Amino acid sequence: MTELIIDHSRPYLKSHPAIELVRDGGVEAKIICYLNYNFCRDQLTNIFDKLKIDSRDILRTYEPLYKEYNLFDVKLAIHDIISFIIRFRKLFERAIVVFESLTIIGKTS
Repeated sequence: MTELIIDHSRPYLKSHPAIELVRDGGVEAKIICYLNYNFCRDQLTNIFDKLKIDSRDILRTYEPLYKEYNLFDVKLAIHDIISFIIRFRKLFERAIVVFESLTIIGKTS
């Protein structure tokens, strides 16, 4: 069986629809809470690669830490951004679904 991973935090307002859709489809999903999960650098790099986005695009720009550490600075390399995400998990945008080679981020606009 292929594993489906849904990464979210509680309350999971953004990820709840994805979880329900998956369960209604009869798919078993591994659900992890990113605030309690210790991501490694390789996992985050893999997520960014699959999403085909800049590492900055997955950050919560409204978090005080974002401004405090100048994460808007385009000179910061991806490994710097990943280091901040590992250190401060709440910077990581929520509702990420990983399935085989597909990764989707649920983000309201």
